[in-house]
Amino acid sequence: MTDKEALDAQIKAMIQKARRALESAQTLLDDEDNEGASSKAYYAAFHMAQAALLNKGFTYSKHSGVLAGFSQHLVRSGLFPEKIAADIRHLRRDREVGDYSYTQVVSREEA
Repeated sequence: MTDKEALDAQIKAMIQKARRALESAQTLLDDEDNEGASSKAYYAAFHMAQAALLNKGFTYSKHSGVLAGFSQHLVRSGLFPEKIAADIRHLRRDREVGDYSYTQVVSREEA
């Protein structure tokens, strides 16, 4: 397998993982699990952001790095609108509420 083929296979795997997360988010939302849906929706966006970055030769080991790199390399260059980066940041906040908060909730509309 060439380096290009390996890179393409990795990007494809990331996209498939994102699609599965999005399908899971919809299932959780249908089951009225807003917090779980928010978490999976964030991961769908996160994996797609990773795939887009990898396609341009960038990798990051932390969530904060992926989000910052996405804005720096893909939004500022004009490949993606700022709204996409803002939406991913919003999804991350909702995921953190859904996964870690005992007092805040994620509404169905937010999910």
